[in-house]
Amino acid sequence: MRRLPALLLCAAVACAAPAGEVRPNALEQISPTLGLDVTAARQAAISFVEAYARADEDGAAALRALAGTPKMLRWAEWVGVQAEQFQGEIIGRADVDRVAFVGFLRIEAADALGAHLDLDATVSLTFVPREGEPARRVRAFRGPVALFRRDLGDWGVLNAVRDGLSMDDEIHLVDQRASARGVTVELDSVFTFVPEWSVNLVLSNGTRRRLTLFPPDAAIVDRAGGSVEGLAGTPNLRGIAPGTRGMAAIVTFPALPSVRGRTLVLPVRLGRGREVRFEFPLTRLLRLSGDPAPSPSPG
Repeated sequence: MRRLPALLLCAAVACAAPAGEVRPNALEQISPTLGLDVTAARQAAISFVEAYARADEDGAAALRALAGTPKMLRWAEWVGVQAEQFQGEIIGRADVDRVAFVGFLRIEAADALGAHLDLDATVSLTFVPREGEPARRVRAFRGPVALFRRDLGDWGVLNAVRDGLSMDDEIHLVDQRASARGVTVELDSVFTFVPEWSVNLVLSNGTRRRLTLFPPDAAIVDRAGGSVEGLAGTPNLRGIAPGTRGMAAIVTFPALPSVRGRTLVLPVRLGRGREVRFEFPLTRLLRLSGDPAPSPSPG
């Protein structure tokens, strides 16, 4: 998967409203393109929700093109995986009620011009499977949006509020890999949106057997022995052929209030009752906004 250079902030522009307009340079330096920049920034915010709605049509290519941070790019890539793996059609619709330009920002860490907008939009996604009943999901993008200027008239999205949550806070890049008995599982990322989490995996099969990972077998367990089973997964998890390398797959879980003391358990079946069990300690790998900071190591 393509990666953006890490130079662009993750925290350089937060989704909190600025106290006032911040001049990135002397005003006379940007005044010739001021109107164009405002128009282009507003259009980028609109294009962002429209690209999300149309991800099934282009494999999320337009959404990836608008990503302005490594986190946003990774999210867009996995939206593309979801669209590719869904067995049916995803019909998307974007409704933008308002997009208001708030002000320019200076992103000192990247020496870039940023902009802050206020967005009120929804994306309705209707999942129409080849068999079974359609299901509809609505994602609300209501609140601040932060962008930065990549070039004249070209803006990338740094952060947005989705369903009341900062996207930057809920996209966790993990990149942890484990291997055993010819099977490799990489925990690429975890998206802790509501009402469901997306656990994003990259799997390789170096065995001579066909592997499976059934979502109900996957679990997030806590220290007390409590367990939350996986809800659903991409269909490619039903059969991972021998020789498969770098297969992207998703398992979803109900949203949890915390990852403290919890471990992700992924039992990969090898056939004939055999399995390889992979464990990823979520306490160490990601932190939710409501979780306390980990205690410092002694010494």
